[in-house]
Amino acid sequence: MDVGPRELPHMTKADPLRAHLMSLDKAALVTFLLQHADDGFLAKLRLQVARQAPEGPDLAHFRASLKDLLDSMGWEEGTTSADLDDFADSLRELMADGHPKAALELAAEALGGLERVWGRVDSSDVYLGCVATALRKIHYEACRQVRPDPRELAGWVFRMEMANGYGAFDDLVDEYRPLLGAEGLTQLKRIATDVWDGIPPLGPRAKKGHDSQRWAITNFMLALTNHDAEAHVAVLQRDLSGPSEFLNVAQYCQASGWPDRAIEWAEKGIHAFPGKEPLLCSFLAARYAAAGRLGEGLALQWTLFEADPDLETYKDLVALARRTGEEEVWRQRAQGLIWELFEASRKSTSRLRQQNLDLMVRIHLHEKAQMEALAAARIGGCRHDTWMLLAKGLETKHPGEAVIILQEQLDPIIAPMKPESYRAAVAVLGRIQGLAQRLQQPGLFATTMAVVMTDHGRKKNLVTLIHKAGLA
Repeated sequence: MDVGPRELPHMTKADPLRAHLMSLDKAALVTFLLQHADDGFLAKLRLQVARQAPEGPDLAHFRASLKDLLDSMGWEEGTTSADLDDFADSLRELMADGHPKAALELAAEALGGLERVWGRVDSSDVYLGCVATALRKIHYEACRQVRPDPRELAGWVFRMEMANGYGAFDDLVDEYRPLLGAEGLTQLKRIATDVWDGIPPLGPRAKKGHDSQRWAITNFMLALTNHDAEAHVAVLQRDLSGPSEFLNVAQYCQASGWPDRAIEWAEKGIHAFPGKEPLLCSFLAARYAAAGRLGEGLALQWTLFEADPDLETYKDLVALARRTGEEEVWRQRAQGLIWELFEASRKSTSRLRQQNLDLMVRIHLHEKAQMEALAAARIGGCRHDTWMLLAKGLETKHPGEAVIILQEQLDPIIAPMKPESYRAAVAVLGRIQGLAQRLQQPGLFATTMAVVMTDHGRKKNLVTLIHKAGLA
């Protein structure tokens, strides 16, 4: 068959490819197209044919195409979210053609199938969530046009929410609330309540393990409360198996404007879990203080600090003590405890004890007492990052002390022998040079460089960076 080009005077030479294709025999063009089209293009073409079938959209073909997409999604050389996005485009075209009911059914099936295969899709396919959102929008718009039976829609919303293992169907209740109406919401609550009633309450220390159904129905019931605070609390208190569950109830009560109930629930949590739970203690101490119960708040804050001394609990303790006019008393008590723990750790043979005064150094730095921080560091030592913070704090008023620390920390900085450690070392050398100039002691930097070159001169990458920085 001769498929050569024929003369088409109206075609311009600027578009020879188009001119060539337009000149081909129709049958030859079809053969050429089918032979060279890739699978993705053919899939789109088949969906277009199914959409424009003479008797109306060929839903059987749409469903077969969707099944093929989902069955191979996530496997090597299989379909990706981009292929599913093409399917979503075909549903938008169905809507534009005046077939919202067909788009509604297919979007619902696509969303259900997507949830089933989500777990095997590579996490690098970050577009999958966008496709899920697109399908949700199509389904919602189709529902808005078709107005399906609200009771059937309620059943679909519930099924999708309960299958929501990957977050693709969050907030469906609130999203579909206008379409569900009173009848749909009543049906939704009836369905959910039947399941919820079969979930047993959990008391303190009850073992619940990983229960995906419980997690899903709990979140669903919380969504149904629709700002009914009492109903929300009723759902939350069905699970009091751990301190965080008590804290959730207490925090919700506080956010709902019930400070007394917030305190009550936090107290219940501490009573149920007397092991000095830090988050509960911290929350309750703050609530006591807000209620003017400063003595109780201080006692609880001390319990929290004593159980696990750190800078944040120290700051909270001192801030609360300041309100009672006893700031210095509690500062000395807290710092005394740190020293006691340090002395005990020095006598202990356990490797688990932290035998330094890192916390004491950080407390002094927080309180702008740099020389006290230096004294503590020299007595008990501290972590490398704390030494560097201390050097920074000393640079302004005590540059000589800062130089000594920076010199001491150079070896630990260089030790990993990585590009980033060499860059950090060069930055420290630059700081030492600047401090030496301020002190008008150029020999101080020269001595530092001499030691570095003696100890690390064979590290060519480090030496190269030093020369590039103009330090040698």
